[in-house]
Amino acid sequence: MIRVAIVDDYPMIRETLKRYLGICHDMSVVMEAGNGRDFINRLFISTELPDVVVMDVQMPVMDGYQAARYLSLHYPCIKILGMSANEEAGRQMLACGASFFLPKCVDGEKIAAAIHTLAGS
Repeated sequence: MIRVAIVDDYPMIRETLKRYLGICHDMSVVMEAGNGRDFINRLFISTELPDVVVMDVQMPVMDGYQAARYLSLHYPCIKILGMSANEEAGRQMLACGASFFLPKCVDGEKIAAAIHTLAGS
């Protein structure tokens, strides 16, 4: 079972991703957060770390760039799938430690495929 976290400041995006990934029988959403700081705080108290985090780039409090840098340093076992409506953000997200980047306009199948790829690496 692939453990997935979803980090996005829009609850509707989190809920939509959670519902889609819920129909993938080999994935389980184990954590959600509205920004990078909240996600990191949840990691501190969690007994079950995600294998992959699907993370928005632009968020309040702590954005995806800052969170990716932190995760790369302190939780290198968690693979980061960066997502943004701004495709140019992809290069910077990858430079900050994300393993993969997708624009938010892609369909759920591509997100699931990326998660499978990251979980297998």
